[in-house]
Amino acid sequence: MENSSETVAENLSAMTSEPMEVEVKKLRFLKEGVSEEISDDGEGEVVCVYCGLQDPPNGVFAVTFSPEEAAEVSQFMMGSLPDEYGEDHGMVVQEIGNVMTSGFVDGIADMLGKKIEITTPTVFDGDAEAVADHLKKQTESGPATFVVLNTVINAVDHDVRCRAFLLPNIDEFAELVNTIPELDIEEEAEDEKKPFD
Repeated sequence: MENSSETVAENLSAMTSEPMEVEVKKLRFLKEGVSEEISDDGEGEVVCVYCGLQDPPNGVFAVTFSPEEAAEVSQFMMGSLPDEYGEDHGMVVQEIGNVMTSGFVDGIADMLGKKIEITTPTVFDGDAEAVADHLKKQTESGPATFVVLNTVINAVDHDVRCRAFLLPNIDEFAELVNTIPELDIEEEAEDEKKPFD
């Protein structure tokens, strides 16, 4: 996922005129306990930006923040915003999500040697379970398998955590991934899942 991270960092740097690094802490498959990954306690409110993938592996790609993280990254990107997350932050987060989703998807496409078109990013707010259910409804690929990317955005004076999720057609994704032998993807047991270990 290094190419994806570099693409996202370059796009965010261009947006802010500040040097940025984006680090994917862990990449793995997850079939259960998704809401616990979307928020730290599995119950908290979440700000989600997602887009549809119109080419294999299809499905959706999403980036999620806690309201506090969304407010923090919005203030850093744009400044002059209230401390508490609200409508103004939502518009900024949508643009940040647009930059991140397109960057990650472009990186994934390059890694796979494919071209992947995406839909216009959409913002969806709700508790962690509602967000997980909403994302599942956006794909018709059968039983949901999330590919989880625990991510940190590093700037000079700011580190912001977010979570990125690919919810693909799992058969198409497996077929594509099998062509990349060096890709390190981990499927964790339920008792091993801890975000940002």
